Amino acid sequence: DKAVVFYSPEAVAIKKLEKITAKQIADAFEREDLIIYTEPEAFKEFLFSQDLDDTALLLMSSGTYGGLDFEEVKNFWIKFSF
Repeated sequence: DKAVVFYSPEAVAIKKLEKITAKQIADAFEREDLIIYTEPEAFKEFLFSQDLDDTALLLMSSGTYGGLDFEEVKNFWIKFSF
């Protein structure tokens, strides 16, 4: 299993929420292996570099993952599903 968090500091600022650091997120999850992304393109590169064969992919969000194209994600995932 891989645990990955993407968050946008810009979205946090737009929502006028208190700033949060990658360390705060890592501490909250209490996982040494947690991977944290704050740049949408880096997150996308990571996601699309994964072998999703026999994998459940769970994406949970209150936002748009920095504009990630979910149709593109779906098409990427489908090629591993069939």
